[in-house]
Amino acid sequence: AMLETSAPLIIGPKSHQRILLDWNNYQCGYTQLIVSGGKGSRISLEWAESLYESRESQAKGHRDQVEGKFFRGVGNVYLPDGGEQRFFEPLWWEAGRYVQVQVTTADEPVVIQRLSLMETRYPLDVQSRFEFDDDRLNQAATPMLRTLEMCSHETFMDCPYYEQLMYVGDSRLEALATYMLTADDRLPRQALKLFDSTRMASGLVRASFSKAVHVLPGFALWWIGMVYDYALWRGDEAFVRSLLPGVRAALDHVMTHTTDDHLVAVPDGWHFVDWVPSWNNSSPWPVGTPSAGNGGVCGIFNWQFVLALNMAAELDRWLGEKESAMRWQRLARQYAKAIHELFWNQARGLYADDLHHQHFSQHAQCLAILTGLLPLNMQHQLMEKTLSDASLAQTTIYFRHYLFEALGQLGMGDQIVNLMEPWFALNDQGFKTIYESPGEPRSDCHAWGSHPLYHYGATLLGIRPDGMGFDSVRISPQLDRMQFAKAQVMHPRLGLIRVTTDFQESHRGYQIELPPGLHGRFVTKDHSQLLSPGSTFIELPMLPAPDTSHSLRGSLL
Repeated sequence: AMLETSAPLIIGPKSHQRILLDWNNYQCGYTQLIVSGGKGSRISLEWAESLYESRESQAKGHRDQVEGKFFRGVGNVYLPDGGEQRFFEPLWWEAGRYVQVQVTTADEPVVIQRLSLMETRYPLDVQSRFEFDDDRLNQAATPMLRTLEMCSHETFMDCPYYEQLMYVGDSRLEALATYMLTADDRLPRQALKLFDSTRMASGLVRASFSKAVHVLPGFALWWIGMVYDYALWRGDEAFVRSLLPGVRAALDHVMTHTTDDHLVAVPDGWHFVDWVPSWNNSSPWPVGTPSAGNGGVCGIFNWQFVLALNMAAELDRWLGEKESAMRWQRLARQYAKAIHELFWNQARGLYADDLHHQHFSQHAQCLAILTGLLPLNMQHQLMEKTLSDASLAQTTIYFRHYLFEALGQLGMGDQIVNLMEPWFALNDQGFKTIYESPGEPRSDCHAWGSHPLYHYGATLLGIRPDGMGFDSVRISPQLDRMQFAKAQVMHPRLGLIRVTTDFQESHRGYQIELPPGLHGRFVTKDHSQLLSPGSTFIELPMLPAPDTSHSLRGSLL
């Protein structure tokens, strides 16, 4: 009541009261408390993301339910001096959904005159909009956006309740969602520069900022992905060029770990890939690490390295560094050939994670596809096995971005909807934000899970830059399973791009509107045409069912 009305709350002398507040949403902010009297009393305000099912258990159950549960939180204690209108506020903001207020009085009553919240977060100006006839996608957008907001402050953050650290792997996905939602790119630029400032003598950036302690070799390569993404979605040649020495240093360092088999061993550090439950339970290495382990030769890391080489080649080519681009391209093919020879398992038709071919994952197949160096029919067959073979280590919330990206590359983006059950189930479980990992997640708010917001526009509606700097647009919708979808996406300089799809029994309709100054291409499986600024309507016949017969045989291009 005291949050909703101006009536003060009086707690008598020599008493103890406990109040549980539910913000009914995830919040980051400063609690502001005004009290009078109450000399000798003790007031504590503690925050929690949700309540626990027992004193010791990490299980939280349904996030809306509080009856019979236990509160464990962090916060502050205030000691009134008995004066009037005393104002209390924490030195740093707090995060969560629930606040437990405990008041213990001494010989005089205390009057709580006001308890309010001043929200804090980055002022994300959401300029893009999406609408689908599958309402699950529309409903999932709300917690994803709230998650991104709660993890955007003076920097990106992995989570607001625990570490409050900006990690490279998380930030790449947060930046992509930001590019899709707004023309404001200050946080991604900030992230790129701050990570670059953590670069070690080896050439690798550290995994996080501002506590630059962790070394995750895979995250150092994803920083190259961040540079590539910025060049693609924003341009700014001078800024990107300033980051190229770091890109080259990281790749050159990884190559110092080249083995006699022409593969790369994982450099020193934590070889985190994804929170795969089976890796956490059976691996002798730290959690989130595939079975090849730290310092070993891992198929996943090798494919990621080839992908990073490809990105570096495109960056150098864009900036006119043709010789450097040719070098990265040559090395990518050399390493890819060795990976294919040593990790390809013909019997299973899959790439292994380890040289003994004992472990297989969706992760390796996704990255192999994303390199674009395999024959197209082989890429499709890999994806079909990736989706159908339940024995593979499965991508979780974080790495599912790369599965979605691989699907989009193959024109199979409509399959994304079948893989979004964790997001679709959020409301039924009481979540207001997207959690970190499967099972019993520690963090209820982890912004790497906001990446489907990027795919709403970039993959389902197919709105992407048609080259570095977003000087033109490529629109390639992948919505075979939907009758209707609508998007407006903010171009970083020119204005809104609008796409509406309307599928009827016999035809597909596409209404496209480009802002002044923006040209592009419209591409589907059966049609392509150039686009000019202004409005364009395209009507095409419905496509037949896809042919899923592909041969696995083929050589690297």
